[in-house]
Amino acid sequence: MAIQSTVQFITYDVDSAMHFDEFATHLSERGHEVRVYVSLQATAQFKMFQGEKIPFESIDEKAMEIAQKCKELGGVVITGVRHAFDIQMQNALKECAPDVYRLVYYDHLEAHVSETAAHVMLLANRVLFASANVLKMPFVAVLAPAAKREIGFYPKKDAEEIASRRVLEAESVRKAFFFQNDFEDTGQKFLVYLGGKSEAYFEEAFPAFIAMLNDEVLQSTIVILHIHEDVPGSAADQALFEEKAKQSKFAANFIISEVPREDVLVLASTIIYYETDMAPLFAFSEIPIIHVGHTPNEDILVANRLCSVATNPAEFARAIEDTSSVPLDYERVIHEKLGMRSDWSERLESAIIP
Repeated sequence: MAIQSTVQFITYDVDSAMHFDEFATHLSERGHEVRVYVSLQATAQFKMFQGEKIPFESIDEKAMEIAQKCKELGGVVITGVRHAFDIQMQNALKECAPDVYRLVYYDHLEAHVSETAAHVMLLANRVLFASANVLKMPFVAVLAPAAKREIGFYPKKDAEEIASRRVLEAESVRKAFFFQNDFEDTGQKFLVYLGGKSEAYFEEAFPAFIAMLNDEVLQSTIVILHIHEDVPGSAADQALFEEKAKQSKFAANFIISEVPREDVLVLASTIIYYETDMAPLFAFSEIPIIHVGHTPNEDILVANRLCSVATNPAEFARAIEDTSSVPLDYERVIHEKLGMRSDWSERLESAIIP
């Protein structure tokens, strides 16, 4: 058994919170003292952990305040890598809490390391990687062996919860949607588009998707745009979506999601996306998936043919009609490609020891 210690998690973004929820729960059950600092937007992701959670409302001047609290409790502190706040947090910890052991958790699946992630990783004492596959990336390869550890984890329990809710709640959620929006239910499919945040997404992929929304598609579907949690509500994808709605005779079929991502996934007939680290979650939830863009983005689902791919209106129309979910051997493929390990909890405990 690993030495019991104090572990503090700090997360600003929703995706890291999904991982930290299970980590915090496991470590707490193993006798470690655990505290979580979580932004208001990510609070809902902590469904399992029943210990101390301290929410924070904004990133302005919060890093130093949280660092002071971390200093008081001591031990190990783990942050994410996705947001500029993680840079502020690591710097604040280094300045005012030099005795705590600073870790960062890299849960990205893509092969490219962002400037923000690279900056955060260089500030920390050690980097924990969700997947062994990213250890081969050039940037990661230059990190000292002691400064990087592979965990082999993906939050599959969240997918299992979504799959269960789709069985138990789909009918009631659908009825509630039509009642609240004063729509007649004529058997329409719900196409849920999960927004991205990269330059390629805004400039090319999302406009390509919008161009595929012709009258033939819209007459039998309701399209719901779920904007990325790290992107402001007035983002370019929302503006383009609303402009397309104004031009369509099916304007009422364009909906901006105002509910948490997990709730809209319960309603979805099909998930549409261009870029997201949550793509494996959609597959584990057994939701039909269409990867849509100006050109395929070779993520784990696309590269392994675990979803439909559409780059033009004809392909998109065909994909919508294909109501099948993922291939039968999808779990084996995803487990292998993600580098998921059955001993991830033991590896996590070992990795937090300085």
